Amino acid sequence: MTELDIIKTAVRDVMQEEMKAFYIDREEHYQHHQFIKGLKTGIEGCQSLVGKVSLMAIVGGLVTVIVLGVVAWIRKQVGM
Repeated sequence: MTELDIIKTAVRDVMQEEMKAFYIDREEHYQHHQFIKGLKTGIEGCQSLVGKVSLMAIVGGLVTVIVLGVVAWIRKQVGM
């Protein structure tokens, strides 16, 4: 065995030992991605819900102002 082979073996052994801390289980990694995907979908749904509620509040407010304006105009015309 040459000196280069000894060095390569030593470096390989050290790298394998040091890289154990960075090992990622494939199934666990996949489950994390599934969780993040679900979380993202939920957040997008909330954004959609918030948008719908905001739009309904604005439209409802406009309809209320128009109805109150028409009622006030009718009362003024009738003389109440």
